[in-house]
Amino acid sequence: DKYDRSEDDNLAVTRLKAMDVGNAVRWMGYPQTFEELMDVLEEFDFDDDTGVTMREFMKIMRYYREQEVSRVRAKFKERDADHSGRPSKAELKQVLNHLGYSPTPEELKKMFSELCHQGGPDKDDVGLWELEALVRGFKLQEREKFRDNQGFLEKDVSKYKQEFNK
Repeated sequence: DKYDRSEDDNLAVTRLKAMDVGNAVRWMGYPQTFEELMDVLEEFDFDDDTGVTMREFMKIMRYYREQEVSRVRAKFKERDADHSGRPSKAELKQVLNHLGYSPTPEELKKMFSELCHQGGPDKDDVGLWELEALVRGFKLQEREKFRDNQGFLEKDVSKYKQEFNK
């Protein structure tokens, strides 16, 4: 069972276990390592018990969203070498990789093209809000892959399919 029930002031409180918090965070599209998850749980599990309450979980999710926005802004500024406020297509792949996403060249080209067409045919760079939209779009794609694969990575799914098809 994913949830533990415990008595807290004579009220049953549902708690989500650490592994399930990690799955839920990934399900929502936020990549993280096991160590990052443990650090977050240590920070937000206020009563230091065997799981997190719904209130603690909501704070964890808000933290992930705020961290993502901060990271996008920081990488945007870091990669904007000429301080134009608009990184080029060549810089976007590096930014996305630093944010934990690994777009294929085709995915990057499609997303960049969609963003650039919004600004006109001669546009060859993106601004901060467009970059955040790009990250959000890529995150949604990654989330759908994660969900379609029931939490497994693409390479693992391919490997398991090969094994089962022998």
